[in-house]
Amino acid sequence: MLKKLKNIFQENELDIQKLKDLSNKLYFGEEGAGLLNGGKNKKNKKAEPLTMHVINKLNRKRKILKFWDKFKLKYLIYVIWGLGIILVLLIFPIIYNKIFNIPSKNVAGETSDWISFYGSYLGGLFGGLLTLIGVRLTISHNNKQQFIKDFPQKDIALRDIITEIKKLMERIKECKNEKELLSCLFEFSSKEIELKEKAIMAGPTTYKILDKLFEFVNDGNTIKLLYIMNSGKDGSIISILTDYINIFSKLRRGLFNEYEKSAV
Repeated sequence: MLKKLKNIFQENELDIQKLKDLSNKLYFGEEGAGLLNGGKNKKNKKAEPLTMHVINKLNRKRKILKFWDKFKLKYLIYVIWGLGIILVLLIFPIIYNKIFNIPSKNVAGETSDWISFYGSYLGGLFGGLLTLIGVRLTISHNNKQQFIKDFPQKDIALRDIITEIKKLMERIKECKNEKELLSCLFEFSSKEIELKEKAIMAGPTTYKILDKLFEFVNDGNTIKLLYIMNSGKDGSIISILTDYINIFSKLRRGLFNEYEKSAV
């Protein structure tokens, strides 16, 4: 990552957005930077004059979004699958009949034997497919039930992580010099195992981002450099920790959204 930053400066083409994205990945990791940036680079749109045409367009868009909110995408997939199966069941006998009416001199056995064979073969194939669909639906249902069961623990884990970072920020604000700052961060580092155990409960993404946080906190050289660059102030460190709080807060909101979908 540091090599990429160096290359940008060497090429004398300083792209501010690219530099910001790379520095975010350096401090927060791929997952953290993605959550911090909303998952993609958003371009500013030109303001559109507020006219009746625009209002009507927005109202239509709202109605469509409301409809999609009620009619979940997964139900649409089930409907498509159902229509596909019905279509196959209707068309297959016609194709089956056409194939066996094609005359051939190189086929061993009677036509009735082949009809019986393909009937058993395709019956087993469709039966296996339906069994597979049933198993997948059962697994999906069990996963949802397990998520609902684990949701309170996941939420508490994320909330505790956010609380600890906020406490760290408050203590940093009270630090009067570099020595006190490093001591404060060292004290926070002693909670690494405890917080990582909570992160495991919350999920792999939470764990990876928290690991990146402790990597930052334990990097004394980076902390000293940020402290010196800010003329003996903790502004940059506080700013980075604030971004971590925003990242974990987004994870928590995502957890609530997933819970609402699973509870339907």
